[in-house]
Amino acid sequence: MSSFPAQAARVRDLDLPLERRLLALRECALHFAPYEFRKTWHYLIAAARVPVWLEIDPDALLRALDLLEPARNRWLAETRSYAARRRLEKAAGRRQPRAGPPPHPPAPEPWPDDGRPWALIWYRMVPRDETIGGGDIEEFRAEYTPTSADGRFGDYQLYIRGVPLGNITTTALAPHVVNLRAIRRTAEDPAPRDPEPLILGDTFDHVHVTLAATEHDLIFEFASNRRPGWAPPPQWTPPRDRPRRLLVRRTEVITACRAAEARFEAFLGLP
Repeated sequence: MSSFPAQAARVRDLDLPLERRLLALRECALHFAPYEFRKTWHYLIAAARVPVWLEIDPDALLRALDLLEPARNRWLAETRSYAARRRLEKAAGRRQPRAGPPPHPPAPEPWPDDGRPWALIWYRMVPRDETIGGGDIEEFRAEYTPTSADGRFGDYQLYIRGVPLGNITTTALAPHVVNLRAIRRTAEDPAPRDPEPLILGDTFDHVHVTLAATEHDLIFEFASNRRPGWAPPPQWTPPRDRPRRLLVRRTEVITACRAAEARFEAFLGLP
């Protein structure tokens, strides 16, 4: 592991691939982690708004470094000052420091703990100030973050039992409201249902999803739908031959959909 300054230089090196610069930022957080690593990484991703797809906003890496590096510089200055005082105190025969314990690495600002699972933070799936939606990530949640000037295009995501299904590509919100209503209607229909393909829209093209229903639960099963010439699916997507099944109580889905639909419709000005 090289030094913090060396890794910071790599973060700033625009000639390096974005993924390599992201790894360099991670190394910086390993060198200097005022909250401990996971919380520090969470803070950097959320505060600097580092996106899932770095190509969308490569400058976010520089913003994250600009949050971490000044805090490290302050800590280094305080540490050097403390060391100088201790040398003088020891020379004067004082074995116990008057200045208190060595300075702790200063946190840039309060850690934005939103209760998200670590896996989502690792994949840079954190909410923004303008994010709207409804539901519990650990059960079922629909979420939208506007990115266009008029707000009608942005990042749409479905979380099922803490697992994100979308790949966070820019999409229009309105069609997803229609698809969300269809999921709610399935949850409200008390009849059992055999697995059927679930249409979720363009930002979910990389996954094949089916939806089944029992008396009390909805069963979502998803796996990679990779096609020749397509961008690879996100790393959390299971391969086609090993699909993942996620069970959610009907009541959780209904509550989440109703809350999200209301916020989405109000945002879009729909009746």
